[in-house]
Amino acid sequence: DPLVFPADEDGLRSFNEYLMRSPGLPAYLLVDFVEEEFRQESIPHVFGSDRRALVRTRQARLFRDARYTGAIMQGRETEGRRDDSYLFTALIRSELLAPWLSPIMKAKVPLAGIYSVPILSPLILPKLPTSNRDVLLVTLQASGGLRQTFMSNGHLKISRLAMAPRLDPGQHASYLLTEVEKLRRYLF
Repeated sequence: DPLVFPADEDGLRSFNEYLMRSPGLPAYLLVDFVEEEFRQESIPHVFGSDRRALVRTRQARLFRDARYTGAIMQGRETEGRRDDSYLFTALIRSELLAPWLSPIMKAKVPLAGIYSVPILSPLILPKLPTSNRDVLLVTLQASGGLRQTFMSNGHLKISRLAMAPRLDPGQHASYLLTEVEKLRRYLF
């Protein structure tokens, strides 16, 4: 079962204690940051080391100072040269991970991977009662943030995390509609 550690001093202390009691078990970090960027890009359809080089070059150009980046191939364009369509992503402020990675290294726990909530979101689509090709998943995070993730044809396109203010119950719907409208402007 996954364990949740709040992003505060108590959470870090609990995380350290857990690592000391569980040496050798691989760690899978699931992060949910405001400072995550997503970019849709096309690259020429090539194979092997040429593709890897193109992806690395594009990541470096898009996210110059980002330490944690990723690229997900999302198919091919249907017209023209039929380039590959990629979603490039990066955790922009890697220093936010340092307090969590340091105890992992200190305890010599193998790090199996760092995953982001938006990147994993398409995995829940088959469990949702919808057959729409376009889905906007809106979730209220335990941290109080409002995560909006737009997916099309089963692929993540954009995700936005806004810090939600504490509201009276009667104000939630109005706030939610305002935030969804902000994301809608990016889509159309």
